[in-house]
Amino acid sequence: MNLALKIDVATLSGTLEGVPRLVELLQRSHARATFLFTLGAHHPLHCRWLPGPDIGRRCAPALHAADAAGFETGIHAYDHAKWLHAAAHQDAAWTRRQMELACNRYQEIFGKAARVHGAAGWQMNVHAFRLTQRLGFQFASDTRGSHPFLPVHNAEVMACPQLPTT
Repeated sequence: MNLALKIDVATLSGTLEGVPRLVELLQRSHARATFLFTLGAHHPLHCRWLPGPDIGRRCAPALHAADAAGFETGIHAYDHAKWLHAAAHQDAAWTRRQMELACNRYQEIFGKAARVHGAAGWQMNVHAFRLTQRLGFQFASDTRGSHPFLPVHNAEVMACPQLPTT
C-alpha cells in the first residue's frame, strides 16, 4: 500500500514553528510529504473582520526551507478563514480573485507556479474546480474520499485530478 502525507498549514504559528519541526522530523525519518500553505492573512481564532499578519511575507524563510529540503509545496488558501467560511457559496469572480491571490503570492515567494492545490476545509465550488484546471495545477486534494477521480459537474469534466484525503 502506498501512502501520501499532505500537511495543510493554515496559521502563522503553524508556519513559523510547526513547518521547520516537521521538515526536520520528516527528513530524519526519510519520509516525503506535500506541504500546502496559507499564503495571505492569518486570522487568529478565525476572526475574519480584523486584518491579520501576512503569513506568506512573514514566513517566507520557512516556506523556502520546506521547498529547499525537497518537499513538494502548494497552495492551501490565500486567506484560510475567508475561504473556509465562504467558498462553498461564492460566485466565479470571488473564487477567481481568491485563487489568483494565492497563485500570485506563491509565484512571488517561490519563483515558480504552484502545481498542487488543497482547499481549506475541503470547501470548494464548481468555479474552483474549473480553476484548478485553468490555473495549471497538476493535481489537487480538495475533497475527501478514498480514490482519485476527475470532478464532473453537469457533464463537464474538470481535467485536474483530485487525490482526496481520507
